[in-house]
Amino acid sequence: MLFTSKKQGGKMSFLLKKAEEIADIRKGEFTSKFNEAPSVKIIVFGCGGAGSNAATNIFSRNMPGVTVVAANTDAQHLNERTRANQKILLGAEVTKGRGAGGIMGIGGAAAEASIQEIKNALKGSDLVFITAGMGGGTGTGTAPIVAKAAKDLGALVISIITMPFSMECGRIGTAISGLAKLREFSDTVTVIDNNRITDVFGDLPCRNAFAMADTIITTSIEGIATTVNNVGEINLDFSDLRRIFETGGTLATVGVGEKNSSEAKTEEESVEAAVKQALSSPLLDITYEGATGALVDITVGTKVRLRNFTRVGEMIASKMDPGAINMVGLRVSPDMGEHGVRVITTITGVSSPQILNQKSEYEQVLERKNILKSKLGLDAIEID
Repeated sequence: MLFTSKKQGGKMSFLLKKAEEIADIRKGEFTSKFNEAPSVKIIVFGCGGAGSNAATNIFSRNMPGVTVVAANTDAQHLNERTRANQKILLGAEVTKGRGAGGIMGIGGAAAEASIQEIKNALKGSDLVFITAGMGGGTGTGTAPIVAKAAKDLGALVISIITMPFSMECGRIGTAISGLAKLREFSDTVTVIDNNRITDVFGDLPCRNAFAMADTIITTSIEGIATTVNNVGEINLDFSDLRRIFETGGTLATVGVGEKNSSEAKTEEESVEAAVKQALSSPLLDITYEGATGALVDITVGTKVRLRNFTRVGEMIASKMDPGAINMVGLRVSPDMGEHGVRVITTITGVSSPQILNQKSEYEQVLERKNILKSKLGLDAIEID
């Protein structure tokens, strides 16, 4: 027992009573003579067909403080299958609204032709998410141009993209070229490999399986938006997010894990389950060893104990490099019941074997081209 005397026990009772009073005060409404700081302006910018599909999914979520823009060279897809706050038909004079034909150079030219419209859509943004599928014409060609425009306007740029199936040999080289350009202008990039969809969800109907990738994108964006636009007991703000992304590596992952009071036998079980779920995404083949930074947003129920809050941070820190920058925020919410836990992790500097594997596969394609050249005197021409 920690306290052995009545005097000490009396002091503890007094302190507990005062702590409860302070906690009640914190739950009350506050007024301030200071002007309220504007919320972070967040824009989701979908590029091409896959990017516009993701943008449509995000638009349907009606996220507070998030504006959705979709840009495409395909007028029919933009008109009939895309929902967004703003739509941009890229390079109407370049493509006549009929798409880029899978050619990255045409997609890029269309974006350049519409650059002023792109800049106008990005004006005033603090945080820009770019979604696109790499390997085609519009998404691959447009995403780096949008990223550069956003960076030039001073925004933090987070790109979330998909890479092609291994069977799409002709797209792999284009995808890697586009990814390299996109990383040049992005503060961080999250990569979803389509091959992982086959590995994990291969038995699902096609539409349902592809929806899983959009779910990962939506969850990532919603998680970060929640982190920067909500106030808590220990607050995380946009400056923290910017520091993590600008000082971390260019590859990042966002995870969300949640365990409600009714689903867990104990509070400790809620913590363990939420953290494990946040750190394990089925479509992101991520290695955390060597990770350089983490933003951890924790929402707990009204009776979650302090030691379990600190346990969340310890579990995540144990996965990372000892010198990593870890920032942890805390909110207490009745929405989580008494002992529920929600964990949103944003981790930078991660490594992804899937990207390395795709690079080596592309190198094999180049090797085959060299064989054609040396053995048969044939030149393999790749149009981008």
